Amino acid sequence: MTSMQFTINSLKKLNLKLIFQINKLRKKNVKVKTENTRLKQVIKENAMLKIRFKELEKKNKTDTAKLTVENVELKDASSIKNILQSTACSKLSINT
Repeated sequence: MTSMQFTINSLKKLNLKLIFQINKLRKKNVKVKTENTRLKQVIKENAMLKIRFKELEKKNKTDTAKLTVENVELKDASSIKNILQSTACSKLSINT
């Protein structure tokens, strides 16, 4: 009977160790699931930010193109104004 009792005690100890390990793993599992949820949210936010970034890049290109055209138009207008002023000054110099 002693051998049987020894076996029972050994199994009880092993059972307690296993219960402890199971509880430890359950706690770790909760932490992993929490981190997984957080990472999924980060991935979702990252995807949304990438979309927003692409939208802003597209808008920037459009705005830059518009400003470039406007700049050219203003330079042309300024050149025409300078030419007209030079012509008017020349005419005044000739007439006087």
